Order: sequence, then structure tokens, then C-alpha cells
Amino acid sequence: MRPTFRIGHVLGIEIGLHYSWLLTAFLVLLSLAGQFHLTNPQWASPVIGLAAIAATLLFFASILIHEFSHAAVAKSRGMSVRSITLFALGGVANIEQ
Repeated sequence: MRPTFRIGHVLGIEIGLHYSWLLTAFLVLLSLAGQFHLTNPQWASPVIGLAAIAATLLFFASILIHEFSHAAVAKSRGMSVRSITLFALGGVANIEQ
């Protein structure tokens, strides 16, 4: 899977986002904001928004860390890793072999 948006390189591995990730991130953000509003009605709107953004970023950071673990194992076994792409259903490490 080729990334639609390249966001940088980490340890020689290109990190990218597929366009479907944007839709998923938006839906996760809205879902979390709604859930935070229901479970914490005393929170102000900016607090709910910031909490939803933080939780969304942490969620996708965990997926990225998961994919980096695949890349690290592949590199430790002598395989070349070209890129990691996050998309709607998770992520994929592009391992050459």
C-alpha cells in the first residue's frame, strides 16, 4: 500500500498516511468526543475536544508503534523495510521479502 501523504522518516523508514486514515481519524475523534460528553457532562466543550484529540492521537500512535515493532523484527532478521503506512483499518509495514 502506497502512502497518500508522507509525514516523514524515522530510522530510515518512511512514514505515511493513506487517505482513508483521515476519514477514520475524523470518525474516531467524533465518537470519542460524543462518548466523553455522555460520560462527563460537567466538562466544558474545549476540554472534551482536547481530550478527544489527545485520545485519537494516542490511539494512532499505538498503531504506529505496533507497525514499528513489525519493522524492527524484520530488520533484526536482515530484511529491508521501505515504509509504514497507516490506513483505515490499521497499518502496514512494507517489508521487501
